[in-house]
Amino acid sequence: MKKMVFIAGVGLAIPFIFANAASASYYSSNALKLKVRPVNNSQTKISSTATKGSSVNFYQDGDLKAKATTNSSGHFTIPLKYTLSHIGSYKITATKFNYRPVSQTFKVAMYPYTAQIKPIQAQIDTLQKQLDSSQSQLSTMQSTADGLANSDTSSADYQRAFTAAGSNPQAFQASYLGLEQQSIDIQNQISPLQAQIQHYQDLSEQ
Repeated sequence: MKKMVFIAGVGLAIPFIFANAASASYYSSNALKLKVRPVNNSQTKISSTATKGSSVNFYQDGDLKAKATTNSSGHFTIPLKYTLSHIGSYKITATKFNYRPVSQTFKVAMYPYTAQIKPIQAQIDTLQKQLDSSQSQLSTMQSTADGLANSDTSSADYQRAFTAAGSNPQAFQASYLGLEQQSIDIQNQISPLQAQIQHYQDLSEQ
């Protein structure tokens, strides 16, 4: 009777040993690789690398947003329907049969848009110099323009202005009004350029 019990115990142990061996070899000894390249809030796609043949999932704030598969060289690209905000949580996971899954969280950097802003700012600087010059001339001419506006042409103020205007008040006033219009035109050019810069700054902070 004891001999039969001993044999039965051995019989029960054999499947258990095989089960452990099978469980231990379920995952490949080679680790699954995943590398997420830096992402900023101007990009319309995510391009990174993982072990060849991996399936890749992209999660935003815990929700699955997109899937991709690596190519023969291990690269994958995930197109984005919209640019990502620097506020939020992002994760990419990679899976492959017989490999232990891996995941990597990442942050979205704020893209400064320097390349776009710099030439616009250069235009503004040039226009601002022109505006400063026009306004400086207007400031110099202001007292004469005020004197010529006096309806009493016999007054001392008008006579001083008349002399300062080279005894040609019409030409002086035309020059003055021309500088005023020039200043307005320059300001009208600067305003939309400033709006463009603000637009890029807003994009960088999304």
